[in-house]
Amino acid sequence: MLEQVGADLTDVARRRALFAQISSAGHPVLVVTEGLLIYLTREQVAALADDLAAPPSFRWWLLDIASPRLLKMLEKTWGRAVAAGNAPFQFAPAEGTAFFAPHGWREAEFRSRRGRTGEDGERVGAAPSPSFPVLPRLASRRPTSRPPAAAAGRPAPSGSCRRSSGSLCLLPGL
Repeated sequence: MLEQVGADLTDVARRRALFAQISSAGHPVLVVTEGLLIYLTREQVAALADDLAAPPSFRWWLLDIASPRLLKMLEKTWGRAVAAGNAPFQFAPAEGTAFFAPHGWREAEFRSRRGRTGEDGERVGAAPSPSFPVLPRLASRRPTSRPPAAAAGRPAPSGSCRRSSGSLCLLPGL
């Protein structure tokens, strides 16, 4: 069952009521917040992460994340436009995906968006994205026939470059 819900997730009371309503059905829930977190403050993301970790039926959380370095680059390109719309870029934790651990989440999978297509696009030979990338298909677990960079005789991307932007699947618990 797929249900899309529109709500202001910065409204704590409304958010908690919504999460209680959704979790009361008892079905396993996949939460997708792709395209949202970058517009929230660090404190807002922390509170959202805490609230998402509370219902036992919330089993997966898909999101996108950017590094502080990438945020600066995005601000140079898009900053004026998003600020004019009163939606500045804000969230890019220096600690990367480790930000979510104290809030009840652990990393299950990270897919880099290095380059303009990211890992999934490179794997299937997709053309570069003309604008801001979208959430890759993290939920699919298709094996890749492409060997890792080191096995193919290429140097592996550095951690800071590889993790400057990506899609993340989180699971509850540590």
